Amino acid sequence: MSTPRSLLAAIALLAACVPPRPPLAPPVAGALAAPSPPPPAGPACTLEASDVTFPEPLVLQHELPASGATVEYFFAEVRRASRVRVELPEGDSEVVPLAVTVETSMLRLRGVSHAANVPLFPARASTFDGLLTPLAGRRLRWTRAAPGAVLLSPDAPRRARLRSNPAWRECSYLRLRPPPPFEPEALPPPSLRRPLRLAPGRWSFYVSPGDARGPRAEVDLVASDTVTLLEDSGLRWARVLWVLDEVALVGWIDRRRTPYLTLGHGSSSGSGMGWARRCPHAVTCPAEMALLVDDRGVRRAVGHVRAGATVSLGAAEGALTRVSVCDPDVYFPVEGGSYVPTGDAARCVAASPVR
Repeated sequence: MSTPRSLLAAIALLAACVPPRPPLAPPVAGALAAPSPPPPAGPACTLEASDVTFPEPLVLQHELPASGATVEYFFAEVRRASRVRVELPEGDSEVVPLAVTVETSMLRLRGVSHAANVPLFPARASTFDGLLTPLAGRRLRWTRAAPGAVLLSPDAPRRARLRSNPAWRECSYLRLRPPPPFEPEALPPPSLRRPLRLAPGRWSFYVSPGDARGPRAEVDLVASDTVTLLEDSGLRWARVLWVLDEVALVGWIDRRRTPYLTLGHGSSSGSGMGWARRCPHAVTCPAEMALLVDDRGVRRAVGHVRAGATVSLGAAEGALTRVSVCDPDVYFPVEGGSYVPTGDAARCVAASPVR
């Protein structure tokens, strides 16, 4: 069956009316490239200190468990360090790992630690809720970090109750070791202060005289307590200072009120225990050596044995040799679970035993 000439002519006319497709433009360099990922966020705070003795051994881990638990598996505990560097990341202190680098006389170690295991102290006087000042030796509790600042929740001392509101402080307020002693802010000169004996019982400390709506601390005083009178407004109100557990409370008390009687408070004391360190057949290693430890069947690098360190060498296992570092300030929980390169261990020379 043939196509009518009139239909063919109509098709040809329509084809002539369609404009030609323009040529594809050459690709522009980078036009379709994926955007660059943002740079990794740096730490919220970086703290450094020298000659640090930790109140409790600093626990080093490879990583924190997802649960945010304080310790699941750790590879070392450090009691003293010649240098410490701690990076506080942004986020919640319960779950974020703190990157820690420590140097001792014999080791340089890198790991992470939970916030509860890294003691932080105030660098200077700063008042919380108008009443409470953590002093030089008081450990601080932080709950969150943001760039350049941390959210602190100071704890009241024993025998005191204060509903403290979390407050932000700059990173410069934090230290890894206690500073020299300091006093709370805005105290009168010592010549204008005098001891004040108050009746045992519960006393209320106010930010200002009669301010029942503002923050208030409840303090249980005992017969042996002495507070310091800072200011006297007459027969009723007195501004006083009371110190306990490296915390100062400065506030106004109503001397006309009879204190509530309270039960006595006991106290407890702990005992420290040193780490025994035996190093038979000790040798001294002249050059720095990489240090690896067992991590549940996997050997992982955690730092270096410093040049001049004294160690006790074990059996060689191919490229690695077992080692026990004779550092009295560091404890490794896995006996015989540390290694150095065999080639480096061969350069160590006999030394006097470390007891």
